[in-house]
Amino acid sequence: MGAHPQTVAHPVGYFINHAVILAMVAGIIGSMPVWSWMGTRLRGSKAGDAGPGGGSRVLSDLGCVAVHGVLLAVSMLVLASGSHNPFIYFRF
Repeated sequence: MGAHPQTVAHPVGYFINHAVILAMVAGIIGSMPVWSWMGTRLRGSKAGDAGPGGGSRVLSDLGCVAVHGVLLAVSMLVLASGSHNPFIYFRF
């Protein structure tokens, strides 16, 4: 007679949508050493080579900053778009 919660099993498909799949793929790719591999490929040198870097190093650093800035802006837009409530101050 106690208050026991009823357990309901939901299928995996109930929780999977396009956003979850995209986040999982991005997480899998981000957990690999892809960024260091891309950096060495763009710079055209080996990982241990100190080399002069030149203009390609500056461009790759600027590209990195640009990518992070765009990622920050997009994530802020996604967070702000899900929180619109026109009646937030209507309660009195």
